[in-house]
Amino acid sequence: MATGLRKQRLAKGQIWRWYERSTGETVHVKAPIFWKEDFQRAVVPASTPVGLDVLQQRVVLTVGSPSVALAATASNEAGAVDLTIDATAELQTAALDSDNKRMFYVGDTTSGSTSMQFETRVKIVTLLDDAAAFMFFGLGSDRSTSPSAIAQRVGFLLNGDGAFKVVTDDGTTDSGNVATGVTATADDQYRILRADISDLSNVKFYIDGVRVASSTTFGIPTVQNASAVLQPILQVSKTGGTGVGKVRVDYAMVWGTR
Repeated sequence: MATGLRKQRLAKGQIWRWYERSTGETVHVKAPIFWKEDFQRAVVPASTPVGLDVLQQRVVLTVGSPSVALAATASNEAGAVDLTIDATAELQTAALDSDNKRMFYVGDTTSGSTSMQFETRVKIVTLLDDAAAFMFFGLGSDRSTSPSAIAQRVGFLLNGDGAFKVVTDDGTTDSGNVATGVTATADDQYRILRADISDLSNVKFYIDGVRVASSTTFGIPTVQNASAVLQPILQVSKTGGTGVGKVRVDYAMVWGTR
């Protein structure tokens, strides 16, 4: 596979994106709106906002030990965050989101689409082993312990079978969980996940730079005004059972126009 940087022109020249051809990783963006959390920090995002932090941690438990923690330096993966649920049979969540303080508008404006994009780099460290557990990476409206209960959402989903799926929901039409043909294994390689929301009637998904689920047309045409303001959500949850799971998040980023 070819390597090296390539430049991409988006949104009629309002956005320029540089990316690594071999992986699809976005390395630089010039856009009116740009946010990135690379976790190059001494402490994990707190449960209440600190300074200019967009993300904050959310841990839900009764007696168990789900956690949001910086990856151990010994793992040679410093600058990443681990989201973990344990084997305690209860509802659990380990997540990073914006505490429902949504700030990224994905709907159309008077000047056209905002061409919003979401990207993250994740590694499945411990594969989910229970049907009641899931991982979600994407943009969504108000958070929930169940992905289907997030009213508006665009993103990537995993559950107990280890297969990456993609989903869109504008509050009216739910695409369902659509297979990508990519399956994770325990301690898998890093995967670069990107959702391109340039066209509300044709949302595109990419894994490691390769478009996935291309035979399905994903649309969120009814997201406008308040329903089109979304937040980044990186989450591992279960509604019960003794399932475990752990994902390592290297970075998350969002960009687009106004």
